Amino acid sequence: MRLTHLVLATSLGLTLGCDSKTEEIAPKKTKSLSELQQEVKDERSPEELEKARKEAGFQDPEEAAKANIAAMEKGEREFVKTRIDKYKEMAKAFRGHVDALEEDAKAWAEAKDGQKAFDKWVEGYKEDVKAFFKSYNELSENGIRGGALAATISKALRTWENVNNDLGPAISKEANFEKSLGDLRTMIDAIDKELEAIEKDESLKANKNAEADAKADGKEDAKADAKADAKAG
Repeated sequence: MRLTHLVLATSLGLTLGCDSKTEEIAPKKTKSLSELQQEVKDERSPEELEKARKEAGFQDPEEAAKANIAAMEKGEREFVKTRIDKYKEMAKAFRGHVDALEEDAKAWAEAKDGQKAFDKWVEGYKEDVKAFFKSYNELSENGIRGGALAATISKALRTWENVNNDLGPAISKEANFEKSLGDLRTMIDAIDKELEAIEKDESLKANKNAEADAKADGKEDAKADAKADAKAG
């Protein structure tokens, strides 16, 4: 019995008296998802993998973005097709303003008092331009609707505005004037061509009730405004 106690005591004494440090065991590093995926060997071809991904419902973000853009553009083209006659009238009126501007500019240059002829003409022209832009903004919802066509029209209108800002009695004698008018006609040609393509595109559906609905909404808004004015009065 004493021997047993002695052995235990000695053993405990050695243990307690020992100045050794307990080694820390580092946690085993876990592999990332990408590392695990790399370890998995897939014998399928790229085409088979792509097919499997599509069947699983996966859609490439870039392809999804392109599909959304295409769908939006189609909707905008259908917006134009629904109002195709008015868009064609707008393009015709635009061309008419450019043609008239060219002829009138020659008249100022030939007039006895070019400045006086220009001043008399320009006031009426400003009103015509203002009316044109108002009509187009109502048609296109302030230039927002129309997709790619709206961008083409917007570029042409900015060019026209630049020409209008430089008008003067002797403008017809400047070389850039004829070039600017030529550029405008080229842009209007592009607008006409796009309108023709939209009109003939059978994949586009025109909403025949759109304009009727818009008129009905306008009447309701007018009634609401009238009631509000009467109440305020």
